[in-house]
Amino acid sequence: MKSPVAHVMLVLGTIGYVWLMFVWLLVPAFLGPISDELSLSNTQAGLLTGAISFVYIPFALWSGIITDRIGAPRAIGYGLALFGCAQLLRSFAHEFWSILLLTVLIGVGGTAITFGLPKLVSTLYPPERSGTMSSLYLVGMYAGTAAAFAIGRSIAGPLLGGWRPVFFYSGLAVLGFCAVWFLAFVWARRHVSAWRTADGRTDGRSAGGSSDVSSDLRRLLRHRGVLLLAVVGFSYLLLVHGLQNWLTVILQERGVTTEIAVWTTSLFVAAQLVGTLVLPPISDFKTSRRSAVFSCGVFASAGTFALLVVDDAVVPIAFAVFVAGFGLGGLATFVRSLPVEMEGVESTLVATAVGLVFMIGEVGGFVGPLLVGALADRTGSFTLSIFSLLIGSLVILAASAFLTHADHG
Repeated sequence: MKSPVAHVMLVLGTIGYVWLMFVWLLVPAFLGPISDELSLSNTQAGLLTGAISFVYIPFALWSGIITDRIGAPRAIGYGLALFGCAQLLRSFAHEFWSILLLTVLIGVGGTAITFGLPKLVSTLYPPERSGTMSSLYLVGMYAGTAAAFAIGRSIAGPLLGGWRPVFFYSGLAVLGFCAVWFLAFVWARRHVSAWRTADGRTDGRSAGGSSDVSSDLRRLLRHRGVLLLAVVGFSYLLLVHGLQNWLTVILQERGVTTEIAVWTTSLFVAAQLVGTLVLPPISDFKTSRRSAVFSCGVFASAGTFALLVVDDAVVPIAFAVFVAGFGLGGLATFVRSLPVEMEGVESTLVATAVGLVFMIGEVGGFVGPLLVGALADRTGSFTLSIFSLLIGSLVILAASAFLTHADHG
């Protein structure tokens, strides 16, 4: 396979991730106007904003299984078509249940992107380059998140006349990009042997996989490396969602001004991007990924501990937030890229393995914000809440310490 073909497909996959996160975050970006127009209660607004994350818990594993069987290009294309149509239809929603159902469909389509991209990388690149290549498409995740607020709400909203036109035209744009993706797949399959089977699907059996889903699942559930990575994924998403959703409030409670608290939360997201771009490429030059994952846990633990002990001094808080975000950014890549290097997983079952990791991990993503809020309500401060997140970061250290060479290749 020619390298330019791989790069073109990876760039297009990254753009697909940009569109997914843009569509995903448009509801939080326009939550005020949507709530007012549809007369949503705070509970309904909370369900709407958390619906896509919750969808990943029951659908992640099955999406990964399907992706491993039909191949990354088809899975990504079908996912784009599904969440593009759902986004377009959301622009016509006139009550809570219709917009919630369509948001759930966006989540289902989004799983194909989330687990299709690791499969794409494992097909197009050798395992030793998986860290760097995975970090590149994750840039799309951060770009789409930022674009939803910076472009979707701030520019497109006023320009087009509200959230409904933004939803409509972004849905149309996703469907147009879906057509571009399938055209690129038709062109690229001539250069990728894994995509040149009779029906264009991945032949899992020829690559050492199994046509028996239950057999594949038993194999992964008995795989120590996959299970340890799922523990890392749980703690990673616990920290990311717990901090990202509550950091502004935590800092305001300490007496930090709203402007600085919002800026610091933005710094946390930026630090994740830096960690995603820096740590995985460095690990590509190492023979062991365990030390890289462990290092990410060290950064996350150090930053969370510093956040626990500092008071309202802005510079130490900013430093603590950056260090924690830096480590979590590296983990964002590793929880997606490590399965391809694990013995017994490789490229054949990589999407299923990543789906299993995220099925367990998104429980942490759901529990994190809930735990922080509940402990704060119980104690009257966020000290115990941050301490619980620190425990989660220590779990990352413990799980990565038990990874062996056989676990990650």
